[in-house]
Amino acid sequence: MGPSAVTFIQYGRDLRKPNGEAEIIATAGCKPWNIAFKLEERVERMREERRAREREATKSPGESDDGFYTKAHEDQLLESLEKTGPMTHSNGQDDVPRWEVMTVCVHPDWQKQGLAEKLLEVVREEVSSQVKAQGKGPEFKLMVRTLKEINEKYWLSKGFKTVGEKFFEPGLFGSPTGFHIIDMSRDHQVD
Repeated sequence: MGPSAVTFIQYGRDLRKPNGEAEIIATAGCKPWNIAFKLEERVERMREERRAREREATKSPGESDDGFYTKAHEDQLLESLEKTGPMTHSNGQDDVPRWEVMTVCVHPDWQKQGLAEKLLEVVREEVSSQVKAQGKGPEFKLMVRTLKEINEKYWLSKGFKTVGEKFFEPGLFGSPTGFHIIDMSRDHQVD
């Protein structure tokens, strides 16, 4: 089972676009969940990629492509991880298949019209059919990894519950107060 995605596209004349081009108005994606969240490995991979780019480019060491994410940020992140340890979970160690909802995006002009909920329903249906096709059991879990301070209330309103949490200290990525990364889960039955 690999990643899956769904996209809603508006066709027809759009006065904001030349020639009435089609426009993506909403998209969502999911993939099998990996509970072993290895942020340290991701940071090291980013460092390796940066070193390779720096060898090929003329920019100064530690400078990022976007001018924001630098070696100092990587160092802060690793230091914070060393102090706080790995993310803890209350999600159990059962054999229930888990899928991560990686993204749910709706164009601002189309928000508050139920598209995000429709995307989640299509994702749920797709995962259900894949779990059923593989004979993986009568149930599965949809998982979300997000920022607690911004998105927890939204996902709670969609029936998810918080099952893992990790605090990152003030100063990391310019945050004056620190922030929490949370894992959330919702149980589903296979159709």
